[in-house]
Amino acid sequence: MPQPRRWRRRLYCSKAHRRKNRVVEAVGNFLDSL
Repeated sequence: MPQPRRWRRRLYCSKAHRRKNRVVEAVGNFLDSL
């Protein structure tokens, strides 16, 4: 069954995307405080 494997990979991608969004948000807050 390739579905669980796909789901696991999707979770990883989502996690990485969330981390990237967190960094972008931090940069936005930094620029806002300038």
